[in-house]
Amino acid sequence: VLNRTTVGFEIRTAGANPDAARYGGMKPRRLIMLTMTLSGLLCGLAGACILLGNDYQMTPGYDTTVGFDAIPVALLGQSNAIGIMLAALLFGAMRAGAALMQIKAGVPVELVDVVQSIILLFLVASVVFRRLFRLRGAKPPIATAESAATPRIRAMSGRVQGPRYATIESVLSAACERCFCAGRS
Repeated sequence: VLNRTTVGFEIRTAGANPDAARYGGMKPRRLIMLTMTLSGLLCGLAGACILLGNDYQMTPGYDTTVGFDAIPVALLGQSNAIGIMLAALLFGAMRAGAALMQIKAGVPVELVDVVQSIILLFLVASVVFRRLFRLRGAKPPIATAESAATPRIRAMSGRVQGPRYATIESVLSAACERCFCAGRS
């Protein structure tokens, strides 16, 4: 949906640069509210499916780690749908196997938290070290996914373009030209 529709294009543009999106005729505040509303709706739907389909009741300590697991899953998947799915399967398999691992091998359940924390530490440390030492590929994982999608955006600009803009690059370059030329006159 984000890569194949006009609304998805507007959401990506508003997320990348709200000022350029505003210059391109979009309404970034409305798009951000729409995105947050849809995200909350999907999260509530997932929680309702788990409660109504698996547990049938709300326990006091109900899944307090799910939200904290989502952050490293998104970082490990580099904000790519397939990458996130694979990272979620990895983290879910570790969570599901923790109890059996404790029963069969006598390994504490907290080892899963330690392994997940180490994965998160390496993800964050790689970006920090690249930025500190200015190595190649110093972009954060979120920007990496957007730059990987850029050739696809160019290839399908005929399907995505709206009446006011063609590609993210054209909107951003027009905003930059406007900012730099306004200071010269």
